[in-house]
This record gives sequence, structure tokens and C-alpha cells, in this order.
Amino acid sequence: LGIGLIGRVRWEIVLALYLVPTLIYVLMMVKEKFPKSEAAAAGVKFLDMVKEFAAPMLLFLLVLHVCIGYVELGTDSWIVNIMDTVLGGKGLFILLYTSILMFVLRFFAGPIVHRINPLGLLFVSAVVAAIGLYSLGSLATKAGPVMEKAKDFSITLPPDEQAVRDASFHGGQTALRITAAIPVFMALGFLYLIIHFRRAGGYKQIELTSQQET
Repeated sequence: LGIGLIGRVRWEIVLALYLVPTLIYVLMMVKEKFPKSEAAAAGVKFLDMVKEFAAPMLLFLLVLHVCIGYVELGTDSWIVNIMDTVLGGKGLFILLYTSILMFVLRFFAGPIVHRINPLGLLFVSAVVAAIGLYSLGSLATKAGPVMEKAKDFSITLPPDEQAVRDASFHGGQTALRITAAIPVFMALGFLYLIIHFRRAGGYKQIELTSQQET
């Protein structure tokens, strides 16, 4: 429905369609009674939970999580514009390809996770992301046939317009190469976590008990 209304009504109306399922979920949950959390059942104080939130390991995990969000969502927001220049106006196919790839992996990555632990999968994914982004940012400079064809578009442009197009092309490639540094940092971070937990003997579950029991 939203796609059909694009270009026919104001963008605010199209965006407001998100409120429809939101209100439905609110009506579904307003009468539900949620059970107590494990921390609340164990009598853990809010201040104690805040102190645990400031633990160095948790903060490090949050930084890695922010990097994951940037690589996934940040690049999606501008990859189409960059790759339009690179692929001659067909950058939307890159976004479509990556979206289909994420959809398939999220449904069928279970066996992969069982073979290599979640941190191992994150490490491999970060390495692949770094290689992919840097490769996309380097293909044009290596005179790849597809990129070179996309660059000149077989159209003769005035010098000023050609200069703007070349600058946009170069800027897009540079942005992709610089962004590749983020998954490199993520890979190093996940590798550190793998080594850290192996030295610690693996993951250790902590069971909370009520203060009365202690």
C-alpha cells in the first residue's frame, strides 16, 4: 500500500502508515500481564544493574554492536547513490542483492552457527564485509571493465558536467574503501572475544538468586 501511494500523496502520509501496525500491537499487549524479569524476581536493585551496565566488557560489546548497525544500516542508506555512479544508474540492484542475501542467511544460518560458534560467525562475516567493501571501492581504480563502462556511460558530456560526475565517482569509491575499516575493527574485536572466552574456559551462565536465599 505504501509503495502504491509513493508520489501520489505527501510523504508524511506514507510514513504515518507505520502507525497502523504499531497501534495494533499496542492493543494486543495492553491487556497482557508480563512476568517479572529474572533480575526483579531475584531482588536485584536497579543501581546494581546500572553498575553492571558500566562493565568494560559490556561497553566493548556495545561498541561492536554499534559498528554492526553502521555497516548494515548505514551503508544501506547511501549505497544506492554511490553505486548508481559506479554501475551506471543500477545501484538499486546492489541493495536488492544484499537484502535478499541477508534474508536467506537469517533463515538458514542455523547450521553454520552450530558448526562455528556465534562469535566465529561474526568474525567471518566481518572479514567478508571488509573484503567486499574494499573490493567495491577498488574495482574502478583497477580499470575493471564493468566499472569503466559505467563510468563513462558512453555519453559525451560537457567538461564541467563530466568533472562533477568523475568527482562523484571518485568520492563514492573512496567512501567504500574508508568504510571497510569499520568491519576490520569489528573482526579484530570478535577475534579478541574468541581468544578471551577460550582462555576463560568458555561462556559461563550466571544464575541470579533472591536475596532471601543468600
